[in-house]
Parts: sequence; structure tokens; C-alpha cells
Amino acid sequence: AVPTVLRNATLSGDTLFRFNGSGPGDLTNDGRRQIATLGAELAQLKSVTRVEVQAFTDRIGSASANRVLSQKRAETVKKLLVDNGVDGRVVVAEGRGKSEPGTQCGTLPRAKLIECLAPDRRVEIRVLGMK
Repeated sequence: AVPTVLRNATLSGDTLFRFNGSGPGDLTNDGRRQIATLGAELAQLKSVTRVEVQAFTDRIGSASANRVLSQKRAETVKKLLVDNGVDGRVVVAEGRGKSEPGTQCGTLPRAKLIECLAPDRRVEIRVLGMK
């Protein structure tokens, strides 16, 4: 049998973390609650074979800094999912940096640009398993 997608979730990076933050101490209360709720839901699923956590940044900043930031964010989300009952052996954390932007913001003044790019700052969680 081939694993199928059991659940897809996209969480806002701005909702999860303080600006430029990536560690457990940088999580907002709302972000911590969202991940804990998702972790508890996933822990109830018996047939999970893989949980992919991918974190993305916006285009502001260097590629290497964004890769590091996104990797740390993915690892933090993974840790919190595991703390809430998800089997750590099936969770893969990957920082994708500024690859795969979903916005078309052009050139805007910095404050407007940061606002426009918000959807690019995200964490995507894909849960695979047997139905």
C-alpha cells in the first residue's frame, strides 16, 4: 500500500514566531498553542508514516541567513510536535529559505513589503500515512 496525505496544514510564520525568531523561546503563545493542538491531533492518528515540516522565509535577507532561519524554525516546530506526542522517528524538518514564494510584491517601501510578503513566511506540515 502506498502512503497517502492524511493532513496538510500551513501555519503563518508571523503567527508562530516573533520577528526573526526561530527557537522555542521565540514562539508566540498562539503559535505554541497551534502546534500543540496539531501535535495532539497527529498523535491520535495510528497510521502516520511520515510528517514533513517545511519552513519558508520571505525574500528579505541573504539566501544563507534565510536557510538557517527556516531550518531552525522547522526544527523548533518538529520538537514541539514530538513534545506533544508525535513519534520523532517519523518527523522530518526542512528549512527551505526563500524558495517557493507565493507572493508578487514587486518593489514597495520596506514596511509595506514586509506586510505584502507575510504569506511567504510560513511553515507547511504534510502528514503521510495509511488510510
